[in-house]
Amino acid sequence: MAENERSGLNMTSMIDVVFLLLTFFMLNLSFPAREKTMSVNLPGSGTGNFDPSGLSFLLEVRNAAPAGGPPAAEITLQGTRIGADFDLASRRLRKWYEDVGNPNVPVVIDVDPSLPYRFFIRSLDATSKAGARNVKFAGRVARG
Repeated sequence: MAENERSGLNMTSMIDVVFLLLTFFMLNLSFPAREKTMSVNLPGSGTGNFDPSGLSFLLEVRNAAPAGGPPAAEITLQGTRIGADFDLASRRLRKWYEDVGNPNVPVVIDVDPSLPYRFFIRSLDATSKAGARNVKFAGRVARG
């Protein structure tokens, strides 16, 4: 070896490897989506009956679809049919809460178990928009 040649590491290759590793880790990095939570107190298992003796608002959602047709909701609020308009149900609940003056009056949601889950969520959203603070669920077993 000649004396004027210098021995050492080839920095170009090391820099290439560092950038490849950096690129690999950047492309594989994922940020988990923030999950929103809703605090719901669910009852324990067992059977129970709804006691209508106290003041409460009843929101019923039934399946109004013809046999073999796509699912369709029929909303009944305190015995009054209001079609499939969840926004109207929310506005009426809000008005009733203003009339009663107590936002802690329970709303009982009773959704037909043959309907898809999205109808339950929409009825829960309607009660939330109306300002309901006390929501109860009337459970029934789906008949197959």
